[in-house]
Amino acid sequence: MYVPGGIEEEVLWSLTAIWLILMLLILGLNLPVGYVFWSTDQLRNPKNMYIASMLITDILLAAMIPVRIYYMHFLVKSDVSCRVVRYFTMLMVNVNVYSVLALALARHKQITRARRLGPLTKRQALRIIAYAWCITVIASSRVTYLSEQRPRIVGLELVVDYALPLSIIFALAANVRRFLIKNTYWDPADAHKHRDCVLVKMVVVLTACFVVLHAGERIRTTLYDFIRPCDVLLECLLDKYVRIDYGVTGTDFVTGTDFIGGWECEGNDSNYGVVGIYFMRVGFIVFELCQISMFSSGLTNVLVYIIFNRRAASAMLQFLYMQKLQSNNSDAGSTSQHGPLNKLRMCANNSSPCFLPRQPPQNPPILRRCPDLTCIGHGAVQLAPPDEQSDKPDRHNLFLLNGQQQPQDQRPHEYVLPQAERGERGEGGITEHTEEVQPYRLLTGHNSSFAR
Repeated sequence: MYVPGGIEEEVLWSLTAIWLILMLLILGLNLPVGYVFWSTDQLRNPKNMYIASMLITDILLAAMIPVRIYYMHFLVKSDVSCRVVRYFTMLMVNVNVYSVLALALARHKQITRARRLGPLTKRQALRIIAYAWCITVIASSRVTYLSEQRPRIVGLELVVDYALPLSIIFALAANVRRFLIKNTYWDPADAHKHRDCVLVKMVVVLTACFVVLHAGERIRTTLYDFIRPCDVLLECLLDKYVRIDYGVTGTDFVTGTDFIGGWECEGNDSNYGVVGIYFMRVGFIVFELCQISMFSSGLTNVLVYIIFNRRAASAMLQFLYMQKLQSNNSDAGSTSQHGPLNKLRMCANNSSPCFLPRQPPQNPPILRRCPDLTCIGHGAVQLAPPDEQSDKPDRHNLFLLNGQQQPQDQRPHEYVLPQAERGERGEGGITEHTEEVQPYRLLTGHNSSFAR
């Protein structure tokens, strides 16, 4: 039995179903991404170290959902477990916020002061993440040890753990955007600039998700504790007071006088006011919905990362598919040349097409122009235009690809020039070589040139 006006079983089990679905979604997305990070050395770069830290906190946050479900259905007579659960919940949430702040600070320094600082190393990224964890562990402990000053601590939480770090992230992102726009001497098609812009956008979207999903819980906690200064235990046992059985008094949970909606309750359940019970009923539903919204950040983090790294997400799915094929092949003991395990090995050796994205060849063809055929053996291409009047290939219609002559009509349409020597343009074409190195360029068609 429960007090009239308490939480119906339908509402309680509906909230339980929402919690379970949220837990499965968080684990179903974060665990595969974390497995790919752990299994792939190329993904363990400094930027992804911050993402890996957030994956760990999201998984730990999902692991606390069964504890919350247990507290929804069973009475808790100890405030120790309540304080511990709240401490670890706020710890995981705040670590996520400070991990995004650390990522924003690192990228801000890397973009605006790249010439002085140099590239960020993996060791530096791990050190910054360790600092973020230590600061959060110490800062979150004030909820446990200073709960007697509840309104003051809640106000400090609102500033230190929510408003201040998220405002700094938005300010850093705006500063980076102004820096990228101001430095117009950069090539607009520069790959590094594009990656920096994408990363800044990802940080801004992550921060916006934090602002929206955590706003309800922060506002609710602030209003609740500033209006009614009571112990942190009352917030944890919010639903228990409206579902308390007959014969179980409020003094079994909190020593002294308890408050429910401004109504004093002493002795037994007959003292519960009807208005106070319905007030706490609504408060319980709002409390659970705000908590669900806050825990949903563990789902949005990995979704935002996958959306802004769609190619990496595709490679992740292909990697998991190949791992499944490899396990099936090992179970069946197949030794066929076309078996999944052999295909995986051939893919690693770049000897056949495969599901995984292939790496470019280590030694691509060297293709250079030459005014005459004096540079035979060095890999050259005839500079003069092909003789359109002659059907037979002559020395003006031949080109050298890796030292082998081939007719002009068999010439491919695309060439990759890896670090070819750049020459000075004169009346007769390219003259002497220089010591400068030209970056990769893609030339198409038969009359492509070395135009800079």
